[in-house]
Amino acid sequence: MVVAVRYHNDEPGLTIGLGVDVEDDWASAERNLHRFGTPGELSALAAACGTVRPLHLWCVKEAVAKATGLGFHVPVRRYRVHPGDGTPQQLSVEIDEFNPAPNSSYRARVRVGTRPTRPPTAWAVAELPLCPLADERSNRR
Repeated sequence: MVVAVRYHNDEPGLTIGLGVDVEDDWASAERNLHRFGTPGELSALAAACGTVRPLHLWCVKEAVAKATGLGFHVPVRRYRVHPGDGTPQQLSVEIDEFNPAPNSSYRARVRVGTRPTRPPTAWAVAELPLCPLADERSNRR
């Protein structure tokens, strides 16, 4: 069972999506990375969050999908993660078919980890503004 509670007290009018995922199928994620992600995305996640494996990337993508409210209405490969601004736990996320403007991206705060259960469980929490970075800046003026 997973429960997420979020208290948000930032600027009025800025909606933040929250998504959580928990998985334990390590072998399948290792075999199927090419279906849902790329080695570059895995490297970007590792740079932001430390030691990760393909299952962590899957959890991040599913958490982002939940945070958008679209789920896998947008195919999982269309959620693309890139290095963030160097801030820990920050990634840039591009979401095809969700972006109102071409080449727009979202700054996602992502946390990942592994819970030492039997079998071990990978988890991810993603928070992202539900407007592109360019729109977010213009709305804050």
